[in-house]
Amino acid sequence: MRRLALLLLAALAILAAFAWRLDAFGPRSGAAGGRFSGYVEAEYVLVTSALGGTLTELAVARGGTVAQGDLLFLLDDAAERGARDEAQAKLRQAEAVYTDLLTGKRPAEIEAIQAQRAQAVAMLQQAEDEFQRQQRLRTTGASSTKQADDARAVRDQNRARLEELDAQLRVARLPGREDQVRAAEAAIGASKAALVQAEWRLAQKSGTAPAAGLISDTLFRPGASTCRKPRWRGSASAARSL
Repeated sequence: MRRLALLLLAALAILAAFAWRLDAFGPRSGAAGGRFSGYVEAEYVLVTSALGGTLTELAVARGGTVAQGDLLFLLDDAAERGARDEAQAKLRQAEAVYTDLLTGKRPAEIEAIQAQRAQAVAMLQQAEDEFQRQQRLRTTGASSTKQADDARAVRDQNRARLEELDAQLRVARLPGREDQVRAAEAAIGASKAALVQAEWRLAQKSGTAPAAGLISDTLFRPGASTCRKPRWRGSASAARSL
């Protein structure tokens, strides 16, 4: 029984302390809208660019407020934008070379070789017929040995041409060599890395607010050209800062 009484007294003491804190810190009766006088601490953050350049646009002013993600400044980005576009073009070129190596020659090139082969087949047939005719004439004495030998040479020449075109057609249908494919893959990787770097440099030419806050000061003006990092100082209206 005594233990129960001690527990009740402890509970009452806790409740009394909680009521006292509400009375001390909560809105008092008669206070206008429950408002209190005082201040809120904030931290300063310098918003800057990792690259220098000419300031082309200052989107904020001292004493102004910004929301998270609002634009703060723009620097001249013509060179960085050109480098980004060039990196994109090189990546597309590297990917096209890689695709071409995997697929072999284009259909139009293969069709051209096939057309040449069809012509070679016809010429070989014509040369073979002439050679056989000269062989028959030779047996009757109506053709000389030289004429038969010339016909044989023409026949053999056309046969060699047909074999050459057959080899070209087989090669045209094959993908690129393994070492060429590996080199193309490496070129794609290097182009992607260059594009990432170019996009990062372009992104450094603008600044946005990392949080909502108050602009404490701006340290550069539009048109200023400096190799130093431009900075904008602000303080947040809450626990974070600009």
